Amino acid sequence: MILGTIIASIIGYLLGSILFGKLLVRIIAKQDLSKVGSGNLGATNASRVIGKAWGFAVFLLDYLKIIVTAFIALALCAIPNDFFRDTFIFIPATFCFIGHIYPVFNKFKGGKGVSSISALLFVYNWMFSLLFMAIWWLTLFIVNKISVSGFVAIIALGILTWIPALSMLDAQKAYSFNADELHQLNNTNVALFNVFNSLKVSLGSENFDIFIINNTIFCITGLIVIIKHKDNIKRLFLGTEPSFLNWRQKIKEKKDIDPEGK
Repeated sequence: MILGTIIASIIGYLLGSILFGKLLVRIIAKQDLSKVGSGNLGATNASRVIGKAWGFAVFLLDYLKIIVTAFIALALCAIPNDFFRDTFIFIPATFCFIGHIYPVFNKFKGGKGVSSISALLFVYNWMFSLLFMAIWWLTLFIVNKISVSGFVAIIALGILTWIPALSMLDAQKAYSFNADELHQLNNTNVALFNVFNSLKVSLGSENFDIFIINNTIFCITGLIVIIKHKDNIKRLFLGTEPSFLNWRQKIKEKKDIDPEGK
């Protein structure tokens, strides 16, 4: 378990350190993403430089590198050895997240982690990832501030993940550190929303990742993401944080020009 988790975590960190936003902007626009726009190396700033379609591609690639890390950890679970069989999935995925925030390949200066934290939630429970994205988009359409969307989604999921019923867990067992007690292998509901836990069992693993550890890790990563957005928070208080959806600004400008809609 320990060796597999360490190996997967190292691989995950190195994979997370690949900054696709900086890479794609360099290839497509021949620019250094850290020196244009907000200077952030994530999907939002990339979309301002190379367009929203490519920005979405950056988001997807940053999302997928955490999923790939989870599958690498899962592959180690298939090794018929006690050092690997029960390799944790969520911890290596978290190291991939850390690599994205503090990449070794870019002097530990990386993205702000919104796409990565959404992917972490998918590894934990795909339903949580869908909820995160739904809350993110809903908030964006309401306030039109991409940073606020991330804050609201992170805080909401930071609360929802602690409700055992949403993870199909018995409330009396959810807060146990005993993985055997927490997850009864004959209880298929436990893995209903957690693809990786289900696959671990099919590979012969006898333990799921632990509910309370995963939740604590998620809250810490969420706090890191919010702290990384400290400049956005300052701009929000100053009223200078830029809007994201241009079509809303165009509608506003049209109304200002023709208030009666003629």
